[in-house]
Amino acid sequence: MSYQLEVNDEGKPHNCIITESSGSDVLDKATCDLVLQRAEFVPATDKKGRPIPFNYSDTLVWRSPGYGSVYTIRPGVTQIDFYTGAGGVIANCKVTGARSSDDTAFCTRYDRAGFGADGPQHISIRTEVVVTK
Repeated sequence: MSYQLEVNDEGKPHNCIITESSGSDVLDKATCDLVLQRAEFVPATDKKGRPIPFNYSDTLVWRSPGYGSVYTIRPGVTQIDFYTGAGGVIANCKVTGARSSDDTAFCTRYDRAGFGADGPQHISIRTEVVVTK
């Protein structure tokens, strides 16, 4: 199952959207409830260092007891760098450390993400997922 979080400029998730269902409404709801309660992010910033809201996507695998962990979160760092032009059009987009197809699809999916209000700019989005016990 896959989900997307809307994260505010303070790094706090405030909305969860199931983008690919697990097939169970109960598990889908539990996923959103858990990630909204537990997820913490370092705020994304624009080139001037100002915090900006962003979206975060990931995939979870729910398993029955006895088959390993309840769900799997892949730790790692993803960096997305791009430039914007007139009207917020993304150019020269590069993704490094992609942990999911949502990460690699960013450059094609968000060709008009509403960036560029201040004119041409470089935007860098870095997300790090750390799993602790």
